[in-house]
Amino acid sequence: MIDNIMPEFLHHDRDEFLRHIAVEITARITKLNLETRTAGKSKEELIDEFADIMTNAERTLGTEAYGLLEEIISEAVDNITKSGINSIKGKEGIAKFVAMYQGAATNQFSRINTRGKKLISNQITGVVTISKDTLKITIEPKNGLENALMKLFNVSTQKLFDISVIKLTQQNHYKSDEASLYTTVIFSLDSYMELCDVPLTKHSKDRLRRTVKADIQTLLRTRLEWTESKGKRTRGFIDINIFSSAGIKGGNIILNFSPEIAHYLVNAYVMQYPTKLLSLDERNPNAYYVGRKLFQHHSIDNNIRTGTANIISVKALLEWCEDTIPSYDHVINDNRHIDQRIIKPFENALDALQSANIINWEYCNGKKKPLTESQLGSLNYRTFVELYIKFEAIDAPNQTKRLQSNAEKNKPKKEYKNRKNRKNNL
Repeated sequence: MIDNIMPEFLHHDRDEFLRHIAVEITARITKLNLETRTAGKSKEELIDEFADIMTNAERTLGTEAYGLLEEIISEAVDNITKSGINSIKGKEGIAKFVAMYQGAATNQFSRINTRGKKLISNQITGVVTISKDTLKITIEPKNGLENALMKLFNVSTQKLFDISVIKLTQQNHYKSDEASLYTTVIFSLDSYMELCDVPLTKHSKDRLRRTVKADIQTLLRTRLEWTESKGKRTRGFIDINIFSSAGIKGGNIILNFSPEIAHYLVNAYVMQYPTKLLSLDERNPNAYYVGRKLFQHHSIDNNIRTGTANIISVKALLEWCEDTIPSYDHVINDNRHIDQRIIKPFENALDALQSANIINWEYCNGKKKPLTESQLGSLNYRTFVELYIKFEAIDAPNQTKRLQSNAEKNKPKKEYKNRKNRKNNL
């Protein structure tokens, strides 16, 4: 809503001013909702709660701003009514698995880690560009501070992004049309601490607040560009913001997805996300990246149908963790400590997931065949890189009934396609 309105009367500070208004309105409605003061009230009555904001905006932006803010407040009321603060947490505690929209672009984005890396920025604009497969990420500089670029993306950034997508998933039906999307997600800092297994102390809360603020600034300055192929078609997505506005207000984290990325996600795919990933120690970043990749792989319908949802190659996981586990060529040209720099970090990530009761795992060969005696006797790099990981996804939802139901629904369509193909071949 806010980014789609471009009236001529708005001055050069329009974006900053409207971002502030969006966060302020949503925070205030959240507070009203939590205090149950929205119950039984119409939108018109709720608008009266924002007289001071509207008066200020009208004075700053002009008389036409009044009607604009009525629309913004109306959308914010709809969003907060639809969005619950603790919907991940039910009567029996935190859900073990939750549905999360995911697509090729956001999956590639989720494995980026720039911690400790010297990123190259454009000498004139200061813009940093990062590429992963078909995804290009551009990050606008903040106050021209290049040292801040070394800490742009890490596990905390990806956790915040993933929890925001989970909330977006809970608010919007699969394949919702763009006009009916609820793009603002809200969750309390306290509930986020609980999900991440952070102690509810003032020191911990202050530290997490600083981390979240930094991650929000990174995500606000990030734009994505990518291509995706489906069948014979290739689609291009150009210069798309992740969030249009975001902030922390009144103890709540408020994130407003851009309409473009929200529409992309609700029309992409669904994965079953284990909430225990959020509690993993961020000092071992590989655990989060490996865990997310395993469950992305485990959620693909075709993998479930073919019985390959619980097996993945070591090569695929190493490639996924290329930002945090160095390549063989890099290590062999450096200190040659392959075991310490590649194999041990890889196994430590899987062991961390097992210790957190997220998976059980073991090495195997292709088609889940057990290791041979010679493989067990000497796990050198050449042997290691050709192996597979067989894993059990502990407490993962059973997808059999859903797949059977989908197969029944698609049966007439499949039969029609087969008849058409037979007719064309005559």
